[in-house]
Amino acid sequence: MSRDQTTEKIRLINDPAERSSDAAQSGHLLQFYEDDSFLLERMVKLLAPALAASEPVVILATREHRHGFTQRLASSGFDVERACATEQLVVLDAAETLARIVSGGQPDPQLFKAVIGRLFSETLRARPHARPRAQCEMVDLLWRAGDARAAIRLEELWNDLVTSDHLTLLCACSMSTFHRDGEGKLFDELCRAHRHVSPTEEFSRLVAPEERLREISSLQRRARVLESEIEQRTALERALRAAQHERAALEEALRREQETLARSNRDLDQFAYTASHDLKAPLRAIASLSRWVEEEQGERMTELAREQMKLLRGRVHRMEALIDGVLAWSRAGREREAPELVDVGQLLAEILETIPPIEGMRIDVAPGMPVFESERQPLFQVFHQLIGNAVKYTRRPDARIAVRASEEHGVHHFSVQDNGPGIATAYHARIWRAFTTLEPRDVVEGTGIGLSIVKEIVEARGGRAWVESEVGHGATFHFLWPHQAPSP
Repeated sequence: MSRDQTTEKIRLINDPAERSSDAAQSGHLLQFYEDDSFLLERMVKLLAPALAASEPVVILATREHRHGFTQRLASSGFDVERACATEQLVVLDAAETLARIVSGGQPDPQLFKAVIGRLFSETLRARPHARPRAQCEMVDLLWRAGDARAAIRLEELWNDLVTSDHLTLLCACSMSTFHRDGEGKLFDELCRAHRHVSPTEEFSRLVAPEERLREISSLQRRARVLESEIEQRTALERALRAAQHERAALEEALRREQETLARSNRDLDQFAYTASHDLKAPLRAIASLSRWVEEEQGERMTELAREQMKLLRGRVHRMEALIDGVLAWSRAGREREAPELVDVGQLLAEILETIPPIEGMRIDVAPGMPVFESERQPLFQVFHQLIGNAVKYTRRPDARIAVRASEEHGVHHFSVQDNGPGIATAYHARIWRAFTTLEPRDVVEGTGIGLSIVKEIVEARGGRAWVESEVGHGATFHFLWPHQAPSP
């Protein structure tokens, strides 16, 4: 095929309107695109006429674009191999060339001159009157990597070269590159660095003026919607940051309160222990003194005096039990221990061994008691208190106490039932308060703290305790105990 035939073939692949528009475009050009095929068409329409006119062309593109461009040229009858051999067509890899001109993350003017400037100088040396054309994708690579400032700096270097060498340069950028928030001003700066900016194929393929006006109006509307969305998002981000700051402040305040609470609890424990020790000391002295007086008096002491001494020691023991109860109550629900595998049947057997046998009384433990992970000592305390109360208050020759267990909605339901005198409904809530007894202490010895300790322990582990009873029909104390106690 002759050179004239090849030139005509290349001319025919260009749309007349586009070819006329391209001829008027020179200098530094920017082409946005969505689809690779559109960019390749644009490259052919801008660069093929220069090749047909024996003008030099330089391609700095990705492998896919280099291959697509040369294939289109070859399919039109252009001798690509001959053009490359004579250096009329120079095809280079954009990423490799970019690596040669960047230093410290920024395009270096000296390196740019040594690599790019020298490339065009050598091209023009063989064709001193030529007006070279080039296509470059290095700016797109920099921006895609997040180096927008470096991309704009490269455009400035290109502008100096375009002016000095009468170069027409087509910078190609995929619109998908510009997806980050906060780059609006940099994008505008990028566009201003070019003499002519062409939108993507969606707009470029609109030929009629009214179509372009409608598209511009649609774009303006979408831009306004996006601006509104950005404003809303910015407001939400501000509110989120404020909420995060507030949360951080609340968490810090909570941390300080927890430290203060932990310190107070330690102080309370120390105080309770010290108070317990200091209060018990004189009580022991009183009990010892009463025994000494009784021994000293011997037979001279009347029966009434002996009864009074016995009553005195009873009051001392009651006061010691009350002090121990207050100490236990102050710690109930706060002290935690590591969970372990607890066999409730075995735990109940240990409790029953500590309870003195009473003639005629029978305590039945239902078979199949659960085995599960739990804090052992708190559960021991709860059962010991409830069974001890049932034994204490069921004063009849046929006394019966039953311990039952079931599983409901992920928690264990335990109950301790007796056939004692029962509790009036009016006292069902009152009995859980500290220092509350329903009978005089001279009739039934007690501190009135036991059930309040049960309530504190159970509720501290996410459970619940309650009583069902009627006067004359015994009482059933229930409590719910989770499979695994929540963290304190």
